[in-house]
Amino acid sequence: KPVIVVDVEPLNRIVEHGFNGFIVKKNSGTTLAEYIRLLMSNEELSRRLGNNGYRTLIERYSIDRYVDEMEELYMKITSENKRIPNSCQAK
Repeated sequence: KPVIVVDVEPLNRIVEHGFNGFIVKKNSGTTLAEYIRLLMSNEELSRRLGNNGYRTLIERYSIDRYVDEMEELYMKITSENKRIPNSCQAK
């Protein structure tokens, strides 16, 4: 499904206007209504934005991606094998 979001973080970092949804300014009811009408009247556009949104979600925010990133971070931290300076160790 396509989305219409208000221009606030983190939504405006996830949604790419015209690619996987639409972004409207705060308190812009007229613009919101126009985008709703557009999506309701243009099935192809609605389907394309929805499909792009799904791909964005899978590529950026899937659990598999999260696990891969955490594993990468863990490997980086453990491979550095740096000692804690004496001044930072518990007394």
